[in-house]
Amino acid sequence: MPRGEPVDLAARRAQAAALSIDVVNKAWAELVAQARAKSIGTAAHLLDAEPVAIEGATIVIGFATDFARSIWQERRRAELEQDLSARLATTVRVKCITQPVDANAASEDPMHRAALEIFRRPDRIMEVE
Repeated sequence: MPRGEPVDLAARRAQAAALSIDVVNKAWAELVAQARAKSIGTAAHLLDAEPVAIEGATIVIGFATDFARSIWQERRRAELEQDLSARLATTVRVKCITQPVDANAASEDPMHRAALEIFRRPDRIMEVE
């Protein structure tokens, strides 16, 4: 949008109100697929996260661990907002919360299972002196 043009807040609110969790979930799946192609570390966090609510123009994303939530809320939230806004064709905000996933739910994706095996087992992390 060129500078100096007025922002139509009513139109933005209407676009945000039209968002449904199904539309957001589809955009989220696309975002995760793109992340998987770029970085397994990024994908590991996003595979365990999911959109859980829409509060106006804010999409609430539940992360499996507080560690992942803090990374995305404090350092990478703008990236999520930009990527989701582009996919949804409307400006959205993102709020990251901790929402543990069911540990008994088996993933069908072998890369996801491997990432979970590595990152959820602190006894497998070596201490370097």
